[in-house]
Amino acid sequence: MDIDSTAPSFNDSPNIRRSSSGMNPSLASKVVVLFSGPSQSTTLISDAMIAGLNVTFPYELLVDKCPAEFLNPMCNRRPGLLQECFGSGNAQHYETIWRTCSEGDLRTSLSFLDRSMKAKNGNSGGFAKENFNGKLLLDLHKRGYLVFVAHRLPQHTFPSTFYVVKWYRHMLSSLFQAPNEDLRALPFGNELMQMRSYIKSQQTKPNTVFANGNSVMICVSHYIHFWYLLSVALENDIPHFKIEDLLLAPTRNDVLSVLVQSRVCRENDVSCERIATEVVQRRERKTHMHADGDFEPGSSLTADLYKEKERMYEEETLCHDALTNLMAFCTHNIKGCNVTNQAYGYTEWTPHARMRSIYKT
Repeated sequence: MDIDSTAPSFNDSPNIRRSSSGMNPSLASKVVVLFSGPSQSTTLISDAMIAGLNVTFPYELLVDKCPAEFLNPMCNRRPGLLQECFGSGNAQHYETIWRTCSEGDLRTSLSFLDRSMKAKNGNSGGFAKENFNGKLLLDLHKRGYLVFVAHRLPQHTFPSTFYVVKWYRHMLSSLFQAPNEDLRALPFGNELMQMRSYIKSQQTKPNTVFANGNSVMICVSHYIHFWYLLSVALENDIPHFKIEDLLLAPTRNDVLSVLVQSRVCRENDVSCERIATEVVQRRERKTHMHADGDFEPGSSLTADLYKEKERMYEEETLCHDALTNLMAFCTHNIKGCNVTNQAYGYTEWTPHARMRSIYKT
C-alpha cells in the first residue's frame, strides 16, 4: 500500500504518547474530534471510533438520548461552557457557525472538553463529534487535536427528516445574514461571500433552479457546509473521507484501507484495525440507523438502502441541477474548487447511475 509516510495520523499526532516498545500507541491528553453535519451516519461512525479507540465517553454529561456530541450545547448538560463558540445545533445560535469566537471563550470550551475526557480516561484520550465550521476545525487542528472530516453524499442524505431540513435551512439562512466582516475573519471568507452572492443573484432570477425553495436550498446548504470544511481540510492536510467509502467497502480490510488512505490512521495501527472491525460489525446489524429513519428496520443492507435513497432523491428533490450549477460556478470562479469538488464526490454520480461496480453486495 502506497501511503505517505509524512501524513498525520493517530500515531504521529502531537497528542499521541508512544509506548517504549513501539506497540499499541495510545492517545494522550487530547480527544479525537470528528467534524461533520446532521444526517451523515456519524452516530454509527462515532460509536465505532469510541469502541475502536477503547475510550469511555462521558455520557452522563449529555442530555438523554443525545449521541456523542459533547460539544453541542443542546446535548451537553453544561451548555454555558460551550455555546459562545459552538452551539450550531441551537436555533438561537446558528449565527455562530459563520463567525469567530474569542480566544477566552474557546479556551473555556476546550478546557471543559479536556477535563471531562480526562476524568473518564486519564491520559488515554477521548472522542467527540461536532457539526461546525472550518474555523473551529482549523483552531482545533492548530492546538494539536486530531481532527478529521467525514460526510455523506447528498443523494444519500436527502430527502430527510424535519430536524435535518431545519438545520441545513437555518445554516444557509445564517450565511445569507452574516456580516461581511464576520466572514472575512474566517478562512475562505472571501470565497464564501462569492458563493453567497452568486446564490442570491440566482434566486432573484425567474426559472432558475435556485428559485425552487427549500427542497433545493437544503442541498445547496449541504454543499456549502462541506465545501467549507473540505477546503480547510485540504489546505491544512487534515484527513477526510466519504462515509460511503466506509459503509460500502466490501470487506473489513477494505474499510481499513479507506481509513489508511484517507490518512485518518496508519497501516498496522492496532486502534485503526479495531475501528475497521467495529465499523463492519455495526453496518452489518441490518439497521436503519444510517438511513435517516426513512426506512423501516429490516434486512436491507447498506447498498440496498442507498439505492432506495437515490431513487427518493431523484423523484422527490430538485437538487441535482442546483448542485451541478453551483459546483460549476465554484470550479470556474474559485481557486482550488475543482479539487474540493472531487473530495465532495458528487461529480462521480449522475441520476440513474446506481452503486458503482466497486461496491458489490
